[in-house]
Amino acid sequence: TVLDSFRLDRLMSRGLTGELYQAHNLVAGKPCVVKVFHLALPLGPVAMGRYMHENQEAVALGISGVAEVLSTGFANGRHYAVMEGVAGEALRMTVRQGAPLNRRYYLPVLRAICSTLAPLHAQGLFHGHLHGGQVLVRWQEGEEPEVTLLDLGLRHLLPGAKEPVPDWDRRPEHIVY
Repeated sequence: TVLDSFRLDRLMSRGLTGELYQAHNLVAGKPCVVKVFHLALPLGPVAMGRYMHENQEAVALGISGVAEVLSTGFANGRHYAVMEGVAGEALRMTVRQGAPLNRRYYLPVLRAICSTLAPLHAQGLFHGHLHGGQVLVRWQEGEEPEVTLLDLGLRHLLPGAKEPVPDWDRRPEHIVY
């Protein structure tokens, strides 16, 4: 399937807001990831601009593990976002194919996700809709897993999404985050 100038090669994940594809930029000749948003989402230039802006804020912090949104567009009646080409398997698909997962798999993945989220949260940025379809996991033999978070800034596209709780320091001390 071709959408604008992107060939959608492989479905990586389906979710509440759309479908995520491994893709190929036909103009630049490079791999990329394309998020095709559902028609039912109330998208427009303001919402897409906020989506881009929040992602750019996170990328500007130099935090590894956040996929950069390169552009957004509208073609064939669908809004889409183009992200850098990122290798890995969507955590949702891994869980569905290999469940139940052993702790040797899921504990390192959880640590990697938390290591990516911590500096974002310290800067007041949060994902707002994090789930297994928006976490890409890459394993290399003998190494800790690497994760890439997709769709940072998505909360601007979801009706009713709330801002983060301002007093993070009021957490109960006995809970380990």
